[in-house]
Amino acid sequence: MDDSFEGFESSDADWQAAYRAILDACLPDPLAVEESAATVPRTNAVAALADADDSSAEPIAALTREQAEALLASLDAGSVVDCTGDAVGVLFDPADDRPRADQRWDVATDALADELERLVSEANAQRAGETDREIEAELEAIAEEIRDLGSGEGTPDPDALGDDESERFRELREEFTYYKQLQEANSDPPLALGDSVARLPLNLPAGATDPLAAFGELVEAAAGLRDAVERGEIEGIDECLSRLADLLDDRAE
Repeated sequence: MDDSFEGFESSDADWQAAYRAILDACLPDPLAVEESAATVPRTNAVAALADADDSSAEPIAALTREQAEALLASLDAGSVVDCTGDAVGVLFDPADDRPRADQRWDVATDALADELERLVSEANAQRAGETDREIEAELEAIAEEIRDLGSGEGTPDPDALGDDESERFRELREEFTYYKQLQEANSDPPLALGDSVARLPLNLPAGATDPLAAFGELVEAAAGLRDAVERGEIEGIDECLSRLADLLDDRAE
């Protein structure tokens, strides 16, 4: 790629791919929303452009660090981003009359929606795994108690049990069936928040009184969910998912 990134100003595909590469690498961290802009460190923006590959949502050609610096300068000159010192502004208050405002918001909210969908999917997988372990423990405890009603080996003959043992055997068999059904239902957990996440691009910025602040709240919630997922804290995951549900419901109203 030419260091001058010729053709950038006339090609939406070029700037959107580069812009999306920065967002994909910087959502949810180290993107920070303060005052009238969302910013990322310049070093992260350059690294994102240099490291972008076919795994990116909008892949761009591999770049050297020098080419990435030149591309970032082109994005700045084209008013896609705002390079000020060590910070790069990537999203701005819609009230600011900046070029490509609608397109920028479309790309940014799409990137955020994809990141939220990925995180929610990972969170659901962890929750399903933890639930499955809990169910397995319950099934094993029930099976052991059933065995203990007889000789301790295998399932006893209910007709050979006394009245109390026979009644307990029926109760345990019902509990066992219940947990087996739970196990089957847990094997394919639904994607929580899927509908709300899918509506996200339609409700920001148009559906928010302060869209930049709303975007920042969602980014912060996404960062919390990511941390909880990485730590494997199911209670924390549930709290973060609840927080996201509230935020997305607010955006959908």
